[in-house]
Amino acid sequence: MKIKCPKLIVLFPLFLFSGCVPSSHLHRSYFQEQPLGKQSVLVQTSDAGAIYLLDKVTRIVRSDSSSELIVHQIIKINRESGKKFAEVQIPYNQTFQKVKIDFARTITREGKIIKLKRNAIHTVTPASLAPYAALYSSLKVKTVSMPAVELGSIIEYQYRILQKKSLMKNHFWDDFYFQSEEPLVVSKYILVLPKSRTFKKLEKEINSPEITEKGGQRSYSWEKRDSAGLIREPEMPPLKQVLPLLLISSVKDWEEVASWYYTLAKEQMVADEPLKQEVFRLIKGKKTEREKIRAIYNYCSSNIRYVGLEIGINGYQPHQASEVFHLKYGDCKDKATLLITMLGVAGIRSYPVLINSEHQIDASLPSPSQFNHCIVAVPDEEKYLYLDTTAEICSFGDLPAEDQNRDVLIVKEGKAILVKTPLYRAQDNLCTRKIEINLKEDGTISAKVGVATSGFFNLAYRSSFRYLRTIEQKKFLSEDLNRVCPGAVLAEFKISDLTNLDQPVEENYSFSVENYAMRMGNKLLIKPALIEAVRSTALVAEEKRNYPILFQRCWEKFENVLINLPDGWEAETLPEALLLRHPFGEFEASYQKTEEGILYQRKFRISQPEISILDYQEFKNFYKKIAYQDRKEIILTKTPK
Repeated sequence: MKIKCPKLIVLFPLFLFSGCVPSSHLHRSYFQEQPLGKQSVLVQTSDAGAIYLLDKVTRIVRSDSSSELIVHQIIKINRESGKKFAEVQIPYNQTFQKVKIDFARTITREGKIIKLKRNAIHTVTPASLAPYAALYSSLKVKTVSMPAVELGSIIEYQYRILQKKSLMKNHFWDDFYFQSEEPLVVSKYILVLPKSRTFKKLEKEINSPEITEKGGQRSYSWEKRDSAGLIREPEMPPLKQVLPLLLISSVKDWEEVASWYYTLAKEQMVADEPLKQEVFRLIKGKKTEREKIRAIYNYCSSNIRYVGLEIGINGYQPHQASEVFHLKYGDCKDKATLLITMLGVAGIRSYPVLINSEHQIDASLPSPSQFNHCIVAVPDEEKYLYLDTTAEICSFGDLPAEDQNRDVLIVKEGKAILVKTPLYRAQDNLCTRKIEINLKEDGTISAKVGVATSGFFNLAYRSSFRYLRTIEQKKFLSEDLNRVCPGAVLAEFKISDLTNLDQPVEENYSFSVENYAMRMGNKLLIKPALIEAVRSTALVAEEKRNYPILFQRCWEKFENVLINLPDGWEAETLPEALLLRHPFGEFEASYQKTEEGILYQRKFRISQPEISILDYQEFKNFYKKIAYQDRKEIILTKTPK
């Protein structure tokens, strides 16, 4: 199964015509595969929205490096949620792909075959790419509305993609996943190639292939049966990291990949005169190399719009740097190439970095398909400074969490360097909130809040507010406050310049809430965890997990809350302080009487980006203790006059 993930365009073009195959052939094809479903316990017991009776892909590689991909799928619709499969959207690149349909139809519960009509097929340019047609006009989507899809009906189609030549001369690669969120009765991948061709493979949770030979060809067939649908868990790793999979590649080593990509990218690193003049303007007056890098990085991040295409979708060759500079937009490899070119004009060396922003690669299998993103590395003494200009809200020196702690391939002038990107420490991703609360006898509070950010939180706050008008920013904050403090009325609001990537985001605001503290006779009960608190334990609701908890980043939140009491009131009972320390994180809550009233301090740190299954029970107890502590109240009493 080809997995469709965020920002990923799966190259499964589909071109369907009514009556392209005689109905007798269609009928025979269906009933040849139908026994698979009848024999499966999954079909009889599953309550999934749909079931794949057959998910079969055949890859044929020819001696001239051209290839053919044949896809055959049979899907049974069980529930209303399964009807989504009636709307087929298949992105493809018309530059190097040609598509032929073998057959496609819907089979009703009564066994009636309904052919697809021509007017149910449309070829469109994705709406998100329409403004960028100058660079990405070859990317299309074939939309198909399958007919007469009802509960109990079956969708079946087979199509083939003919590719004229390999993207990397004399080489091929592919991947296939043997599980999905829907149950799979039969999942099958077949590789057919000349006997003389060799390849490397990575098999995860699947059996070795059945190998057959015929004439001058050798076939490898992998099959997995009766795979239950995957059940998602909160904050679980991406599907590609947990599913049974097959990776194949004929590439010999990473040096081949690096040399190939360098050849593709090098010829596009062209700086015309306007580009050079812009670089000279940016670095004018900058004394150090780091200042120059920062200025050029900020320009590429803020002034060149990012088009969200994964590397490989629009081929692997970036567009010419000068073209991207003038059009002011590009995908990841385009923006990386422009940054490298501009740094080169400034006399600064830098290199493309191929990375997978969703999951770790497997270094034992060299293949371009293991990467979906491209960033930049600048030599920094014995290490590298990594720059990702696709994150338009990421300050210089920071790195998006998706790029951290990843095995990457630095393409250093055609040479391969496999390294791991840094994992930023918890204290590098810090959110500090200072709150002063004035409490009235009726339980009403007025609060002044100041927020300072760094790292991930700087990026997150910038992302939340940057593209909103001032009135929308206030509305967004007001709604956010009311989620944690029902009835909150926002008074003042100020936020730092969000377009200045050199200035970490700071936020200041004030608000009031009636009856926040509960009055009980001559006592008041108030929760000091006003904004930051664990209000839901859904993350640890299950007794056990099948997958790790993936935070992707380490972080720390610190909250300092000063509660000014009304005249004549004092703290009768303060909650006991709590200190929790584990390898994966820390929590500390303290309560202290002061001359003004009460000082509450809360620190919550996650020190590991992933919580393993083995550590889940310990983390669950840790998380539930925090939630319980955050609910605790301070009891105030009115002193006699």
